[in-house]
Amino acid sequence: MKRLREGDVRRLLDSNHPVLDVGSGGGIFPSVPRGDVCVDIDTPAGKVPDDFIRSDASHLPFRSGTFSLVTAFNVLEHVESPRRCIEEFLRVGSKVVCRQDKLIHIPMWATPEHLWLQLPGFRFLPFPRTRLGIRISLWLRLLVLGNTRFAVLVRRLPLWRNWEYYQLSPDI
Repeated sequence: MKRLREGDVRRLLDSNHPVLDVGSGGGIFPSVPRGDVCVDIDTPAGKVPDDFIRSDASHLPFRSGTFSLVTAFNVLEHVESPRRCIEEFLRVGSKVVCRQDKLIHIPMWATPEHLWLQLPGFRFLPFPRTRLGIRISLWLRLLVLGNTRFAVLVRRLPLWRNWEYYQLSPDI
């Protein structure tokens, strides 16, 4: 595993090799396709792109080695088994780049759908969710995704876009 900077990720995405983007479909945030082929368990809202395939991240419908790069931005905290998904990404792609939230990243705490707490160093801990915790997450989501001046200000803070990028290899 190797930590990357955002510029490193952009250079990898700008290559002429086939890229698979996992987790680019539905959810509360708009779809941002980054690959030649995009997969997600949810269907994107609106018009479904021609390059979209509905699939579970832990069972990708591609032959081994099909892609030179697999990206998964803010996906692993939503899946039942991050390790199983990483193994599947490495099966279909020669390079894998994952993005995860930092602990102080606001959307991480405003997403009650997260199954895993993302720890520094690309580690995951089961996210204990209680009814109170889910209500607080939903309240925080409404607070930061709204159209109020406060919400717009919060989205401009560095805590809004606060990620770590990792390049993974088969020796995880």
